[in-house]
Amino acid sequence: MAVFVFKPENKNRIAVVFFRIFTPLVVVPIQEFDMKFFLLLCLAIVCCATHAYAGETIRICTYHLLNYSMENEDGRTAQFKAIIEQIKPDILVVQDVVSQEAAFKFFTDALDPQAWSLSTFTDGPDTDNMVYFKFDKFAFLDAVHHPTALRNISEYSLFLKATGDTITVFSAHLTSGDSNADAAARDAESDVLRNRILGLVQESKTNIVACGNFNFYSTEEMGYIRLLLFDTSFLHDPMGGWVRNEEASAALYTQSTRTTADGACGGGVGGGLDDRFDLLLLSYPMLARYVDGSYKVYGNDGQPRLNKSINDPVNTAVTAELAAALRCASDHLPVYADVVFDTPTDVRETAISGLEVKVYPMPVTEQGSIEIFSPVAQQVVVTVSDVAGRCCASYNVAIEAGRRVFPLPVLPAGVYYCQLLGADGAEAVPFTVVR
Repeated sequence: MAVFVFKPENKNRIAVVFFRIFTPLVVVPIQEFDMKFFLLLCLAIVCCATHAYAGETIRICTYHLLNYSMENEDGRTAQFKAIIEQIKPDILVVQDVVSQEAAFKFFTDALDPQAWSLSTFTDGPDTDNMVYFKFDKFAFLDAVHHPTALRNISEYSLFLKATGDTITVFSAHLTSGDSNADAAARDAESDVLRNRILGLVQESKTNIVACGNFNFYSTEEMGYIRLLLFDTSFLHDPMGGWVRNEEASAALYTQSTRTTADGACGGGVGGGLDDRFDLLLLSYPMLARYVDGSYKVYGNDGQPRLNKSINDPVNTAVTAELAAALRCASDHLPVYADVVFDTPTDVRETAISGLEVKVYPMPVTEQGSIEIFSPVAQQVVVTVSDVAGRCCASYNVAIEAGRRVFPLPVLPAGVYYCQLLGADGAEAVPFTVVR
C-alpha cells in the first residue's frame, strides 16, 4: 500500500490524500487532516479491494542524443542501438534531435520498426524532441509543443492499451550554462512546464511524466523549486536531492561521459561525470505507481568519476564495449524508471478496444492496402499522416463486426502512420513507402 499526503501549511487549503493499494489510484480531498478519519478511510479502501488485480509494468527512459543529425551522426546510431537493447524501454523520450531525417534514422536503425512506433516530428526553434514507444502496448494520441525563449517543451499523449489509461509525457531540454542569466532562463522555461501541468491536473489528467535534460546545477535553483517544491507543484523526484561534483552524489550523475569534447563522437562537452542534468520526474499519482528501486542512470556504477570519463576507472555496471558506446554515443547517460498500472483481471478484456489496423505489403512499393478489424459494429475514423503530422487521407467508416480492406492512397516515398480511432480506443501502425 502506498499513501501520499499533501498537507499545506495553510489550513484553509484543501489537503489531498493519494492511495494506491492493489487498486487503481484513489484521490481523496479532505478539508482538515484528521488521523482517525485517515485510518478509517484506509481500512474502508482495503475492505473494498475485493477483486484480483494484474499489473502492466511500463519502463520509461529519457536520453539526450547530443545534436543528433545526419551530418553529426558519426556512427553513433549503432551505439544507441546497443544501449537501448540493454535498457529495454517501452517508452523512449529523446532530446536534441536536429531534423526529421535524423528522427527517422534513429527509428529505423537504432530501434526495431517491427516493434516500435514514433511520434510526429515538429521542427521547432533550435533542437527538437521525439518519443518512441512499443506499439503493442501504446497508441499515439497527440503531440503539443509549448514554446519557450530557446526551444519547445514537447507534450505527448499515449494511450495504454492494456488498461485504457492515458499517459502524458513531457520532454524538456532547458537552457545550459551556470551563470545567473542561464538559471533565470531555466526558471522561465520551468514555469511554462509547471503552468501546463497545472492545467492538466485541473482537467483530471494526472498520469504525468516530465523528463529530459533540465541542466539544473542544484536543487536550490529556482526552476527546480518551481517544479517540485511549491505548494502547487505536482512533480516528484524519486531520487531526491544531490550536490554536483561530490562523491556522495556520484551514483546520480548523468553528464559528462567524457573528459573532453570529442569531434568523432558528436562533439559535446567534457569535464567528466559530475553533474545531474537529466531527470525523470513523476506526478504524485505516477509516483504511487513507481516501482521502488527501479530509477536508474544506465551505465553509472556509483564509482566517483569526478573529471573522469564513464570508462575510467573500469566500469562495473556494463561491459567495456557498452561503456565505450555510452562515452561516444552522447555526453549524457540515459535515465529510466518503471511504473505499474493495475487493472482488475475481471475487466481486463474489456479494457482493450480490440481494434486492429495494418498496412501491407511492407514496405509498400506499388499499390498498398489498409486492413481494419473491429470486434463490434461501430463508426471509426481511419487517418493516414506523414511524419510531420500532416493528414494525407482520412476515412469515416461505418464498419460491421469483422474485417474490412480498402486501398491505400498513392503516396510519395517516406514513412507514414495509419491510425484507427473507435469509440473505445485507438490503434496506430507506422509503414514505409518505397518508390
